[in-house]
Amino acid sequence: EKYILSRFLEHPDASIRGRALENIQHLKVTVMPAVDLIAAGLADKQECIRWRSWVALKEMGGPAVPALIMTLEHKQASTRRLAAETLGRIGPPAKDAIPALILRLKDDTPVVRSASLEALRQIGEPKEQIIAAIASSLTDRDPYVREAAVSSLGLIGRGAKNTAPLLKTLKDRDSDESVRDAAS
Repeated sequence: EKYILSRFLEHPDASIRGRALENIQHLKVTVMPAVDLIAAGLADKQECIRWRSWVALKEMGGPAVPALIMTLEHKQASTRRLAAETLGRIGPPAKDAIPALILRLKDDTPVVRSASLEALRQIGEPKEQIIAAIASSLTDRDPYVREAAVSSLGLIGRGAKNTAPLLKTLKDRDSDESVRDAAS
C-alpha cells in the first residue's frame, strides 16, 4: 500500500498526485521512501498539491525534517519559504533544522528570511541560540524582516529580555514606521 501511494506521487496528472497526498494524510501513513517526493510537492505547479504536500509533511513531523532541510536549498524562493513554514509548524521535533534555518536568515528573498525567523521561534529550543539568531535579523536590510524579527522576539517574551536595548534603538531610530511601531 505504501509503495503504491508513493508511485502515484510522481504521476503527471495533478489530481492523482493530490489524491495520493490526501490518502497519505487521511491514512496517517508515513511513507518514508516517498518523503522526498512529498517534499518535492512543495514546488509543484499546482497550488493544491503544494498545500497537500505541506499538510502531509507537517503531519509526518520529525520524520519529514531531513527532507525539509534539503528543500530549504531549493532554487525557488516560494518552495524554500514553504519548507521553513513547515519546519516551524512541526515545532520542537524539527530542532535538527536550526542550523539550516539560521543559514536561511541570509537568503536573498525577504519572505524566506521572515519564514525562517518564525520557524526558529516555533521550534523554540535551544532558546539562547534561537534568540541570538532572531536578534541578528534586527539589522536586516528589509523592513519586513526587521518587523518579523521584532514580532518573534515579542512572542518569545521575557526570555528575550536581553534584546531590549536593541529594540529600543529600533523604536527610536529605525527608518521604517512599522518597525518602530512593532519595537515599541
